[in-house]
Amino acid sequence: MADYNYDFQCHSTLSDGDCSPSEIIIKAQKNKLKGLILTDHNTLSGYSEFKQAADNNSIETIQGVEISTKYKGIEVHILAYSIAFDIKKINKILKPIITGYNERSKKITKILEKKLGLKLNFQELLKERPAGTCVTKYHIQKKTAQISGIQPGEIGKLLNTKGKYHVPYGSWAKNPIGLIKRIKDSNAVAIFAHPGELINRSKLSKKETIKIINKLTKELIKAGIDGIEFRHPNHTTEQERLYKKIIIKNNLLGIGSSDWHGPFHHPERYLGMKGLTNKEWVLFKKELIKRTGN
Repeated sequence: MADYNYDFQCHSTLSDGDCSPSEIIIKAQKNKLKGLILTDHNTLSGYSEFKQAADNNSIETIQGVEISTKYKGIEVHILAYSIAFDIKKINKILKPIITGYNERSKKITKILEKKLGLKLNFQELLKERPAGTCVTKYHIQKKTAQISGIQPGEIGKLLNTKGKYHVPYGSWAKNPIGLIKRIKDSNAVAIFAHPGELINRSKLSKKETIKIINKLTKELIKAGIDGIEFRHPNHTTEQERLYKKIIIKNNLLGIGSSDWHGPFHHPERYLGMKGLTNKEWVLFKKELIKRTGN
């Protein structure tokens, strides 16, 4: 049983999740969720399948996507939600990121080939991916574990931000500040995803990183960001309270999610672990319609 009825983030096999879009809905139905949003990284490819399965199971949903950006060397994710994206405009944002992400993944495979003596074929990995998607670190991690015998978790440590084989986002990952207007122009609202998690995405000290997060939050608000994800499995109670205060003070939208990737990628999480209540969902959707004109 879910702790919250409406979950604003999950990921399918179209990005770095373990389950197909329709399989996620089956799990959501078992957890008795009333609403769930698919937010695959940098692609909307799974939405049609997800929406059909959601409709068949009486689960409410809207369009969503999690966009990769970069700020002062830190990987920052911005969520975009819409009743109906301007597809041409949102794809203009996403396509260069997919291309750049694949360039990054190619670099990662070459490093692992050299350092671990493996035969990782990036082109073969790419062929396994559906059109409009990319090879993620998670796919490389699973493939490396398969052919090396090294535990996936150990490979993940090597590839994560503080790992010795980490490859940072390239110039294809734009500054999130400039992205806000473009998201709004695509008929969507822009949400700062799990800001507290940025501490784990930085090579700087915790103190330095918190200063950067605080500065970024202020800049995003000034740039017109619509909201902040305040409920998240990686947020402490203190962080959740802090971002809730910021949301109220600045008249922002507040969202919550399990950020579920599947039973293997994040086995400690479950759908509906974090999210919004019925009342909070109604207020969010009302404001979404108001801000996007749908």
